[in-house]
Amino acid sequence: MNIMKEFENEFGLNWENIYHCREDIRQLFFAEKSLIGNSEKFIQELKLELKKDIENDETLNKESEGEYAEHEKAQCYYYYYHPREIGISQLIQNHRKGAILSIYSLIEGQLKNICTQIQKEFEFKIKLNDLNGNDYINKYWIFLTKVFCIETSNIEKYYTPIKQRKYIRNKIAHNNSIIDENRFEFVNQLEGIKLNQEGNNKIIEINDYVFIENLILMSQDFFENLILTINKKYSELK
Repeated sequence: MNIMKEFENEFGLNWENIYHCREDIRQLFFAEKSLIGNSEKFIQELKLELKKDIENDETLNKESEGEYAEHEKAQCYYYYYHPREIGISQLIQNHRKGAILSIYSLIEGQLKNICTQIQKEFEFKIKLNDLNGNDYINKYWIFLTKVFCIETSNIEKYYTPIKQRKYIRNKIAHNNSIIDENRFEFVNQLEGIKLNQEGNNKIIEINDYVFIENLILMSQDFFENLILTINKKYSELK
């Protein structure tokens, strides 16, 4: 009992396992943010390098007039710079969409770990395996709110935007980034995303890194507040 009291005084949490969960989550998100941010920086450097190469190209910038001269410039750009431009644009989308998948994988994994710790600590009749469905994040949320019965009034506002944006993750992962017609308005309201028309379909483009930054910040806020809420419930039950 005295050891638990010392732990509570030092860390502000009186459940040691949930403290370790919090520290793991903080470190994982730090690493994730660093990796994604460094990759974004590298790609932006590639864009800047391409811009400088175009600005310094003698053929593109020589003062010449006439149809042949303009044709020569167009050919130069098309063969030397257009492929790089397209490649970098695709690299940006691959990177940012991959980052979204990675962030949601991290969210899912840490929610599972937290729920597993709760299940080991308390003998609830309903187990994680008893809950059905392929939406694992929602499954763990149900376990936390309906089985462990955490107070949701202060945590729901952090969970809701993550749940809503999971639609973007699902369409990237399972539907080639094609958006359903009834979700156009929702997606258009998200900062950092635009929809491109390709044939009869509208395709997600992550046109600003701010969407990734916001998703990471939302996730960190969610877990910080979730840990405090879980710790409070633990104190009540113990």
